[in-house]
Amino acid sequence: MAIVTGPAPAPQAVRRPVATRSAPAIAGRAGDERVVAGPAGLAKLTAPDRAAYAAVAAQLDAPGRAHLARLLASGTLTQADAKGSSLIANLAALGRVKPPGGAPYTATDLLRQALAHVAEPAVINQGDRWTCGATTVQYVLASEAASEYVRLVAGLAGEGRVALRGGQTMTRVADSVARDTTTRDDVERLVQSAFQDYGDDFRGRYANQTDTIAHANGDQGGIGGFFRKTVGRAVDWVVGQAGGQLGISEGKIHRLYQDTTGRKARLVGDLPGGAFLAPGPLRGDTWAAVAQAVAAGQRVPVDLITDGLADKPGAQQEHLFAQALGNYPTQMRSHQVLVTRIEGGRVHYRNPWGYETSLSVAEFRSRLTDAIIPQ
Repeated sequence: MAIVTGPAPAPQAVRRPVATRSAPAIAGRAGDERVVAGPAGLAKLTAPDRAAYAAVAAQLDAPGRAHLARLLASGTLTQADAKGSSLIANLAALGRVKPPGGAPYTATDLLRQALAHVAEPAVINQGDRWTCGATTVQYVLASEAASEYVRLVAGLAGEGRVALRGGQTMTRVADSVARDTTTRDDVERLVQSAFQDYGDDFRGRYANQTDTIAHANGDQGGIGGFFRKTVGRAVDWVVGQAGGQLGISEGKIHRLYQDTTGRKARLVGDLPGGAFLAPGPLRGDTWAAVAQAVAAGQRVPVDLITDGLADKPGAQQEHLFAQALGNYPTQMRSHQVLVTRIEGGRVHYRNPWGYETSLSVAEFRSRLTDAIIPQ
């Protein structure tokens, strides 16, 4: 993919905030409250982690305590982050953060939301924003490295900055503190905005309230300002003519994936640097790379052409896309999803619009443009 990624779903596809939607699925499950109160699971924790557990449990409602019980029973609460801190210690730290002045959320709100994300990563959703790549990486991190995910949330929500695994620094987007027109929860908004803004972008910085990337001062001088006002505006115009909207480049998502997960990956299907999609004839190895990685047990972020796509469960329709060079602008209007398995002649993936689905191998291959292959 290149500059354009992640068209937003129709408004009816956007779901409600975590605190509302997650409760029916978990609350009332037999035995959950007994697990919280019982000593068997707690006995496996260190003394500091037991103290952290008690502090976290005291801040939670019934659905939150059920989430906590499941993580305790599975052993996930002892999972360590990149700095060596356990998940339960990081949850306790998140429950103590001091939000910035005027924030519409409390530390307890953030704790409950982040806990829901790591207990049920499937709830993570991009809403109606152009953040499919950022949301896919958010989902990967929450589902594969829960403690690291909560550590990042605490840093972004509290001090407004956090050191990543490799020593890089990620910062909070200033206008992501205030709520916007989406139905995302506070943690989704803060994390997706910071992920969207992370790394270099010749167009400038990300603004959450407008869901755009632009330079703060269009009259900036120097080579950087000239580049943004010429090349950046030219790209904006081309994409606009194609009916698309600018998200972040595959190169930025590639870097985000590596720096947050600590996993090396290679980019296929894009020109060097990952800012622009390679012409069709140069993308021939993309499917082979995806299939090989999935067969080896990897989950692979990929971009799919969205033109005529109907992939929602119960509404799938076969619509092969011809990747002719003449359709290059349309191909750039792609959407990132996470491939989880290939079986029965179908490719199964998670769409960051909030659901699991699949396409036939033939249709998937006709839409596949590029991918981030974990090593």
